[in-house]
Amino acid sequence: MTDFLNFNTGGAKQETESVGGGRTLFDSGIYPAKIKQVYFDAYEGGSRFASVTLDIGGKDYEERLLLANAAGQSFWTNDKNEAQQYSGLTRLEELAFAAGFPNIQALAPTTGTIRAWDKDAKAFVLRSHATVATSLQGKEVLVAILKINQNKQKKNEVTKKYDKLNEAEEINQIDKFANLQGQTHLEAVKNVNPPQFMAAWKEKWSGKVNDKYKTQKGAPSSGTPTAAGGGAAAADNLFG
Repeated sequence: MTDFLNFNTGGAKQETESVGGGRTLFDSGIYPAKIKQVYFDAYEGGSRFASVTLDIGGKDYEERLLLANAAGQSFWTNDKNEAQQYSGLTRLEELAFAAGFPNIQALAPTTGTIRAWDKDAKAFVLRSHATVATSLQGKEVLVAILKINQNKQKKNEVTKKYDKLNEAEEINQIDKFANLQGQTHLEAVKNVNPPQFMAAWKEKWSGKVNDKYKTQKGAPSSGTPTAAGGGAAAADNLFG
């Protein structure tokens, strides 16, 4: 099942380290966490993701990390026509390192049991799944979680894109993983010791909210977006 973890990165640049969704909303901060489950799957449209569930102080934190689009590409192109690796793939690489693995292929996903939402039963159920990173279960890491204030998004049934609404919501997002010594993957690659990034991140973001909310001209405050997007910025998917 390691083929699932082979990606076309297009020679993309990985993120540099600058301090520039779970059901429980956490304050921005760095938390010790135990990995409950990580499995790999694909959306109906073909985009691949990793579903990560962490135990943080007895509370579950769940987030899906986008790994590749439907074409199998794990990068996007910025306004300078430079390929940039998906942050979701970078987070997965960081998680593998923080848990003691040399790379994501070493996770060697296999068949296992996962806890997942069943839309028909309208409940979480246990079921077998073909690509589970059982090797990560029970590993302990540090995770930097950011609280973000942003525009809600709603799918436009006409354009098939997600339009931003003039309605705010607060979410969480994993911003970085590190090992229990506080060292990140990039610091290990660059032989930075003692580690510095997580301390700098904590000083900048701990207890704060990253406010990304912007009023969208012509967008509704809630409900269904206008047919043409109402002048609101539109994304091809929720990760745009």
